[in-house]
Amino acid sequence: GYNTTTEILSFNKPAMIVPRVSPRKEQWIRATLLAEHQLVTCVHPEQLTTDLLSDWLSGRHVAPDARNILDFNGLGNFVNRVSSLFIDNGTSIGFQAEAV
Repeated sequence: GYNTTTEILSFNKPAMIVPRVSPRKEQWIRATLLAEHQLVTCVHPEQLTTDLLSDWLSGRHVAPDARNILDFNGLGNFVNRVSSLFIDNGTSIGFQAEAV
């Protein structure tokens, strides 16, 4: 799913992703986009075979630095955007967030 994929990308590890394709295609869409950016290998579930998996596992894979392509600063971006909503006459109201 989304969280697992994000964790994998944050560690810059090669990954083969076999996303769910039904009942919704959300995982497939995200996985194919990541594959287009050469961040993961994406395999449709119907194309996954033991030979394909074995070949991939025995191959050499370079994991590109996903941080050069993706923004992993979600909390910081969220805080900045929400803070911008609390502007009073050009000064911040003092909204401050702590990581949980």
